[in-house]
Amino acid sequence: MSDESIWRNIGGEGYCSFKMKTEENALCRNKNNVTGLCDRFSCPLANSKYATVREMGEELFLFIKEPERVHVPRDVYEEIKLSSNYEEALRQIEENLEFWDEKIIHKCKQKLSKLTQYLRRLERFKEHGKTKYMVRRKKMNRREKLRALKTLNKINFEKNIGDELMLRLESGIYGTELKDRFHLANKAAVEREKKQNRKKRYVAELEESDGILEEESCGVEKKADKKTKKTAMKW
Repeated sequence: MSDESIWRNIGGEGYCSFKMKTEENALCRNKNNVTGLCDRFSCPLANSKYATVREMGEELFLFIKEPERVHVPRDVYEEIKLSSNYEEALRQIEENLEFWDEKIIHKCKQKLSKLTQYLRRLERFKEHGKTKYMVRRKKMNRREKLRALKTLNKINFEKNIGDELMLRLESGIYGTELKDRFHLANKAAVEREKKQNRKKRYVAELEESDGILEEESCGVEKKADKKTKKTAMKW
């Protein structure tokens, strides 16, 4: 089949397994496509004379398709390894595509530039690492926030800060003078609390004794009332 008949069948509105339509234009997923677009110039199937640049195993190759090899699908493309030096690789493309159309030469150089930048980024990612993005759901974020709030509510910051200050004071970070003053004030506070506790106990004992006396007096009065009632009944 000629190139035109192939394009009439697969191009435009025709069916092609490599075609991917978008809102603006159609794209081509064929690995040998030099531009990535689905058009007459870029189609590697509808052009018996074609050239492209590909990356295989972190190395760049120039693939050349000639009409003489179209009847041999296995060897239809000639592989030419390109140099890792960008300037030298451009020179190789110009030498191997010397009498070709300027447009295809320009597109091959463009693809060489893109793939060279890709390989450089790949080397940089291998050296410094690549940022990994993870999908996090809203429910998970909400649960984590609630857990964090619960843990914050459980933490007693005042007690923790007080314990830390006491440790620093005892270790002598703030000096011996402040440490002695703190101990004296602490002893005075303890003695004050003891005195207050004694007063509370004394008052409580007095209240209990008064309650017992009142109960005894009430009992005596009840007995006297009973005796008077009995004498009244006898009469």
